Amino acid sequence: MLDCILLKIDWISFGTLIVALFTLGATYRTINEMKTQREQSNMPDIFLSSETRFYLYRAVSNDNIQYQYWHQALVKEDKDVEGLKYHLSCGINCFNIGLGCAKHINYKYNFDTDSIKTFIENFGKVKINKLDVQSENVSFDAELSGYKMGGGGGKIDLDFTQDFLLEKANTPSIVNLPRIYLNLFNTFVLSVLDSPLGPHRDKFPPLKLIVRYYDIANKLYEKKFIISISLDSLAINTNLCPSHVSGLIKVNEIRSNLS
Repeated sequence: MLDCILLKIDWISFGTLIVALFTLGATYRTINEMKTQREQSNMPDIFLSSETRFYLYRAVSNDNIQYQYWHQALVKEDKDVEGLKYHLSCGINCFNIGLGCAKHINYKYNFDTDSIKTFIENFGKVKINKLDVQSENVSFDAELSGYKMGGGGGKIDLDFTQDFLLEKANTPSIVNLPRIYLNLFNTFVLSVLDSPLGPHRDKFPPLKLIVRYYDIANKLYEKKFIISISLDSLAINTNLCPSHVSGLIKVNEIRSNLS
């Protein structure tokens, strides 16, 4: 009799344990679902425009043979070229298409200096004597038929931070390309001015960009991009506009598994 009572108690205890475990599992799943929903409601999503057209104008000054003035629209007259506000600035529209604010956004550029140096020098016109992207004074020195060229930009051009980017903002943020990279592209343009654009239009070595950012709960996100610049037209002293080359900046995302 006593054995039967004990056996019954054991079965009741076992059943209670099973119910408790089932309830615990259901509660855990509910908590996880709530956590996922909360994270998704906080989740920012950085997006860069896939294509940006640019125009590159020759400086009017007789003592400067370099194409320098980057702009994202046609300029009507020569006298307007050097009046452009930024002579060496070109950026990509950046949006936060997620549901939450992105904060502490870090943009870090990288490119293969050896590939760019070899690519430019292979045309046989330009000799690059120095290309330094490691020191604080990022710069390069080059020579074209005895004419000294060069340029640079600060280290901050390659690694910089933005405080925040609101979700679904009507106005995009602008992510500028590094000035040293734009200067090197200028030098490439000089190397191919008297050549057909076809073989060279999409061969300039690309930029790599890593974007890291946090949501409001301090969860880290990372995106990687490849940014390439290509030429598609060359205009010399037309009636419609000053001398310029034009092309496209293209952005492709590389999927990252960082969670």
